[in-house]
Amino acid sequence: MLTSLPAEKNAASIPTKYRLRSLIENCGFRELKQAAYLKHLPRRRGENAENAAYIHIMLCVFAHTLFYSFLGWRKKQAPKQSDGDCIRIWRREQSIKEGDKILIVAKEKYYAIFEITELLDILGVKQKHRIRMNC
Repeated sequence: MLTSLPAEKNAASIPTKYRLRSLIENCGFRELKQAAYLKHLPRRRGENAENAAYIHIMLCVFAHTLFYSFLGWRKKQAPKQSDGDCIRIWRREQSIKEGDKILIVAKEKYYAIFEITELLDILGVKQKHRIRMNC
């Protein structure tokens, strides 16, 4: 291995640090780009669009950091939790656990996932009977 580090430095620490950098890139940046839709920011120009994009990015980074801080805390509390936690897996598990009924709306390359009761409330539809899971 060729390096410019001083001879007294431990050369074995280089691959370890590189793996950490790779982990940050592959997990953190990819998660933000894919799960937070950062690669589909509005293409409008102007100061308002730039400010909106900046706020969106900063809120996504904040939420991402907060979520993974929570996962770290939870893993200390429950060490048997799997190492494969990510936002998408957590959302799916929560949805299955709570027995949510969902509606997927898709148009061309865009889609949205709604909980049916939440969508009906947003649309102002008064429900005579709430949808429940009987099992």
